[in-house]
Amino acid sequence: MSFGIFGKISAVEGKRDQLSEILLTAAKALQSMKECEIYMVNINDEEPNSIWVTEVWKDEEAHKASLSNEEVRNLIMKGRSLITGMERLNTFEVLGGKGLTK
Repeated sequence: MSFGIFGKISAVEGKRDQLSEILLTAAKALQSMKECEIYMVNINDEEPNSIWVTEVWKDEEAHKASLSNEEVRNLIMKGRSLITGMERLNTFEVLGGKGLTK
């Protein structure tokens, strides 16, 4: 079973778009990692300083390993000053679905 995360990132007032671009760059960096099946960056205009990220990984260890990737670490450092808070809203076991390799 795959490992999934649904999280919410709160951006500094007026910096959501800039932070979203960094997260989208991270999504491109993850394209070469076969262990990452989905990395979606989502916004909702009702919360103008929030970004939701949905991730699906081969397993939890693959997710943890991605955090030591040099390009990902550089992007984390680049975005850190734009973040006021992070919540891991939920983790889940992925059974399958459209877009997944299962």
